[in-house]
Amino acid sequence: MAFVGYLHIKVLGSGFGRGVRGRWLRQSSNLRRNSKAFDRMEEIVDKLGKECPWTKSQSSDSIIKHIREEVEEVEDEIERNEELSLIEEELGDVVFNILLLSEVLQKESKGGFKLERGILKTADKVMRRSPHVFGQEKATTVQEAMDLWQREKKREKGMLP
Repeated sequence: MAFVGYLHIKVLGSGFGRGVRGRWLRQSSNLRRNSKAFDRMEEIVDKLGKECPWTKSQSSDSIIKHIREEVEEVEDEIERNEELSLIEEELGDVVFNILLLSEVLQKESKGGFKLERGILKTADKVMRRSPHVFGQEKATTVQEAMDLWQREKKREKGMLP
């Protein structure tokens, strides 16, 4: 199954997002489009990791530098109010470098690192911290949403019952 498709199913199966919101999530064409794009990029990164001397020579430290540079380029494009296509390209570069870092970390950890685990943990965390979207809580203002996020974060860290 496609990586993003797997993530999509796992998120929907986690106990949140059922009912109307769940149907909306399942019908999201953006997720389906991104799934194909991620699959293609994962194939490219995998091939580079096996066949490209430069990619093989990279470490997690060297890739982190590339990620920082690419994020700065996204920020620059947004600040300059550049065309959406330029911002999309820069975000694509960020995603590429994140997948490349994942490949390097997987190699360095001899297969112990799994990006999917991190993404699924973050998906679950975002859903827990957004009970006004994925649960029964109500938030009609930005401040109410932020307060709920902080409350859930404190609860997770054992600072609240």
